[in-house]
Amino acid sequence: MSAVVLLTLVILIVSTSSAPSKAAAGWNDLPWDFEGHETDVKVTGTIPSWLKGSLYRMGPGIWRFGQAAENPHWFGGLGFAQAFHFDGTQSVSFHCSFINSSEYNHYDPNSNYTQKMNSPNTQVTIRKVNGNILANDGNPLSNSFDPITTKTVQHPYIYEDEYMANPIYNEACPSHSQVAPNGEVFHFLYVFSQNTTQSSGYYQLYHIPPNTNKRIMAPNKVYPNKNWRQPLFQHMHGLTEHFMILCEVPFNLMDEQWEPQLGVVSWYVVDKYSAEMVAEFTSDLFMYYHWANSYEYVNETTGELNIAVDIVIDVNGTVYDALFINQMVYNWTWATQMFCTGNLSRFVLPVNQSGSKVSPIRINPYNGVEMPVINYEKYNTMEYQYVYQVAVGTCDVNAPNRSQFWDSLMKTTVSFDGNGETIVWTDEMNNNNTYVNEPIFVANPGGTKEDDGLLLAEALDSTTNSSFLLVLDATNMKEVARIEPSVIQTIPFGFHGRYYAN
Repeated sequence: MSAVVLLTLVILIVSTSSAPSKAAAGWNDLPWDFEGHETDVKVTGTIPSWLKGSLYRMGPGIWRFGQAAENPHWFGGLGFAQAFHFDGTQSVSFHCSFINSSEYNHYDPNSNYTQKMNSPNTQVTIRKVNGNILANDGNPLSNSFDPITTKTVQHPYIYEDEYMANPIYNEACPSHSQVAPNGEVFHFLYVFSQNTTQSSGYYQLYHIPPNTNKRIMAPNKVYPNKNWRQPLFQHMHGLTEHFMILCEVPFNLMDEQWEPQLGVVSWYVVDKYSAEMVAEFTSDLFMYYHWANSYEYVNETTGELNIAVDIVIDVNGTVYDALFINQMVYNWTWATQMFCTGNLSRFVLPVNQSGSKVSPIRINPYNGVEMPVINYEKYNTMEYQYVYQVAVGTCDVNAPNRSQFWDSLMKTTVSFDGNGETIVWTDEMNNNNTYVNEPIFVANPGGTKEDDGLLLAEALDSTTNSSFLLVLDATNMKEVARIEPSVIQTIPFGFHGRYYAN
C-alpha cells in the first residue's frame, strides 16, 4: 500500500484541526543549495567554560520534491547537516548545509552534477568512524561531511573492507548503530531473500573496531520471524557488555505496512561478535523507534543473568501514519494524539529462560514521550539512573491549551515501579509556544555524578518562527543559555545528533 493510499485512509477517519499547527514552520522547505556559516552566534545567558566541542545535528531540509511533493512524510526529506562549535568561551560558531547525495542532486533544479557511484540520502543519524563524521539513514552506505563546515566530503563514505562491492551488503539497515564505551561500533544489515519459498532473508551483524574503518562481519546469521522469512523493521537495536539485542516488530519494510497478523514481537539476544543465538523471547504487539539503554544484571533472588531493555513503545502501531507532514500540520489534533500513545517502558529478558514471553513495565508515568537519551558516553550498556526525553506536554484532548507538537523536555529517574521522579521543562515565559527536538546530553568532564552536564536541544519559537539551541542544566532542567543563529531563521525539525568533545 502506498503512502498516498495510507494518508487517504487516515483522512477518512480524521477531522481536520481548526487551524494549522503552531509548529508548522518546522516542516517548511529550505531553498535548494542553502547553506549557512556564522562565526559569532548570539548567546543569551552563560555557557559553561568546560563546554569545548561540537554538536552535530541531522535531519531533512526539503520534503516537497518528486512523487512525494504533495504528500511528504517526515522521514522522506533530503539530508541537512548542522553543527554548533564551542571553544570554552561565549563565542559559538554555527554551520549548516545539505548532504550532497545522489538523490539530492537528482532533484536539485540547479544541479548538473554527476557521480560514478550512487550515494544515499542520509538524513537521520550521526556516527563517528575513524575520526570521520558520517550522516546515516536506513542505507548501509553513509556520507561523510567536514567536521567544521558540514559540507559533504565523501559521498558515499568508503569503508576499507571487501563488502563495499557486494550488493547483498548494500540493501538496507537500521538507521541507528550502537557504540560501546571503548568506541567500538556495532550494527547490522538487512539481507533480503529473492524467493522466500526457497530461502529466508537474514540479519548480518558486524562491528567496527576503534580507530579503523573496516567492518568485520559476524560469522553467524540471525534469521527473522519464520512466518515472514524477510527482515522486519528495526529502527534501532540494543547493546550490552556481551550481547546485541534485536527487537523485531511486524512492520513490513517493503510496503511500509503494519502487519499485525504476525501476532508477536520477536526478541533475539545474540553474541555481539559472533552473532551466535543466546536466547529468544516474544512480546505482545507494539511498535517502537528508539531505545534509551540496555544492560546486563544479575537477579538478586535467582542469581540468574537478566537484560534490562528500556524503549519507547506504541502499542497501537499508528505513529508512522501520524508522521505525514500534512497530518502534523493540518490534522495536528489527531497526530499529537497518536504521539500520546508512546510511553517509556522496560522489558526484562531472563537469559536462561529462552522462549518465554516478556511484558513491558512502565518507567515514566507520562504518555507522549519520545527520543530518549542518556549520558551515552559513560553509561551506554551499563546500569544507569537518568533518562531525558521530548514530550507532548498536554495530551488531554479537552485541554484549552493542548500541545500541538513536542513542547516539553523531561528528565526521569529510572524506576522499576514507574514512579521515578520526573522533572519537566516547558517554555512558560513563551506560553508553551516553543517546540523542541531531541536533547543531547553533554557530560561535564570534571563531574562525578551521572547527571552532571548539559542538555542541548534545537527548539522553535512558534511566535516568531525562529530557531535556537536551548541549553539546560541537566541536573535541575533549568535554562542556562540560548544560542540563536542569524544565518537561518527556521531550522527544519530534524531527528538525531551527537556531541563530540574536542
